[in-house]
Amino acid sequence: MAATRVLTAAAATTQPTSCFLSKRAFLLPAKTSCLSFNRRALVLKSKQPFSCSAIYNPQTKVQEEGQSETLDYRVFFLDGSSGKKVSPWHDIPLTLGDGVFNFIVEIPKESKAKMEVATDEDYTPIKQDIKKGKLRYYPYNINWNYGLLPQTWEDPSQANPEVEGAFGDNDPATRVLTAAAATTQPTSCFLSKRAFLLPAKTSCLSFNRRALVLKSKQPFSCSAIYNPQTKVQEEGPSETLDYRVFFLDGSSGKKVSPWHDIPLTLGDGVFSFIVEIPKESKAKMEVATDEDYTPIKQDTKKGKLRYYPYNINWNYGLLPQTWEDPSQANPEVEGAFGDNDPVDVVEIGEAQRKIGEVLKIKPLAALAMIDEGELDWKIVAISLDDPKAHLVNDVDDVEKHFPGTLTAIRDWFRDYKIPDGKPANRFGLGDKPANKDYALKIIHETNESWAKLVKRSVDAGDLSLF
Repeated sequence: MAATRVLTAAAATTQPTSCFLSKRAFLLPAKTSCLSFNRRALVLKSKQPFSCSAIYNPQTKVQEEGQSETLDYRVFFLDGSSGKKVSPWHDIPLTLGDGVFNFIVEIPKESKAKMEVATDEDYTPIKQDIKKGKLRYYPYNINWNYGLLPQTWEDPSQANPEVEGAFGDNDPATRVLTAAAATTQPTSCFLSKRAFLLPAKTSCLSFNRRALVLKSKQPFSCSAIYNPQTKVQEEGPSETLDYRVFFLDGSSGKKVSPWHDIPLTLGDGVFSFIVEIPKESKAKMEVATDEDYTPIKQDTKKGKLRYYPYNINWNYGLLPQTWEDPSQANPEVEGAFGDNDPVDVVEIGEAQRKIGEVLKIKPLAALAMIDEGELDWKIVAISLDDPKAHLVNDVDDVEKHFPGTLTAIRDWFRDYKIPDGKPANRFGLGDKPANKDYALKIIHETNESWAKLVKRSVDAGDLSLF
């Protein structure tokens, strides 16, 4: 299935609700990147630029530190909700949809102090450029607002044959001059929105500039600080071949992909989890990785809708922005290759969730299921809004507060195909659940695989990338 799907142990209800988006949280290793992008067979039909946070509008504010026009002066960006520092270069999304892009002002019109994002400092604040220890100024005022496009980079190792073979300048690409009306009071640095077109192959996946200081231990995600507001739209009658659950941007109402557009990481060890199969139901729902906008649909086999032989006892779904690469063998799990899906999640909370619900979860354990020779990870997690969420933080806590649950999950997935006359599934890692740190490692690795997928570094096959 998708990498990784999540089962949530929600309380049983007699009426499973329809698909919807869930939110859940958990930590990734220090080097984790949000740049994993795909699943089965990407359909490269779209000519629109890709951004893993294109549908979100960041709410930020700035904090000045030090005196202006001094070597110590810095303008930091803060998350509007938590107040925590974020990077204007990495955490502000490039695209906002409908040909609209974010633009960050570094130098206001009618000023000449040479301000720029400090790409070699933590959180990349805006500072005044220096040369030989002295502050730099233009010889005369600049006549336009000047700044940068976030989530871009001009690669200094790449020559441009269309521009005299010149190499990139190792800075965010591209700085933007905006012809704004003149004002008597130049404003301080701020985030602006400008609409302009990028070439068809443009990607937001550029991350660097001069000399990035990799001191932070927090997971990287180009949309980690944003909480996506989405809604779902059902098309076709349920339990038919035509039934689909599409995800819509809460502001514009346009379709988005639950797999590619919902951010994986939400900060502070919290991750997004998308419910495909509610607890105490048995219709085998999954994200259609080979269809535009990857809606949720009921799986089929030989033209017939698929059902489990009995109800699943937990909420089950996927981790967005993950992918189990079918070309990569895992030496720790019998050399099994990925199943070409997002990572699956089993959420063990007490509430029954809805199809398409987006939850915030934290991971607790991982099971290495081998299904017909393919590696199909199951991340065991719990929704942050569950009454017992504060009690469980690792695999041992699950045994203590949800006794028998890990064994029940393993046995359920091992045996569910037997009634159809198929052999039981197997489990690697000694048939035992791995701990939270191992689960985070899997999430990190499959997120990186997804990044390669959406960057077209690996063959997408039939998978849809939008």
